[in-house]
Amino acid sequence: MHAYPETELLRLAQVRTDRLTAQRWLDLAEANRLATKARSEAIQAALRAAGRALARLAGRIAAWRRHQIAVAELQALDARMLGDIGISRDDIPRVAAGLWMPETRETRTMSTLAMPGNENARQAAA
Repeated sequence: MHAYPETELLRLAQVRTDRLTAQRWLDLAEANRLATKARSEAIQAALRAAGRALARLAGRIAAWRRHQIAVAELQALDARMLGDIGISRDDIPRVAAGLWMPETRETRTMSTLAMPGNENARQAAA
């Protein structure tokens, strides 16, 4: 075993302590850098999510507003004009919502064909 003088031991201990402190500072700096990066990524993700939520809300408000305008415009028409375009006052909410389909010859034929037990309509369609 080698015996070191006291001054040499103190010098070696000081070098090791300096290295350890420097390494700790590097580790802390790296940890701070990683924490800052993680924080900024979390903020960025939260802002993206908030932006998407606002875009969905704006889209829903715009669709609701278009629906309200369509209902108001159709309500402003008199019964004769509604009849000219083939709808009644009862159809206005469905028309404004885009759920209304005018009854045409094809839809009448298809609904007749769909009825059970209607052999005459099936033979006429064939």
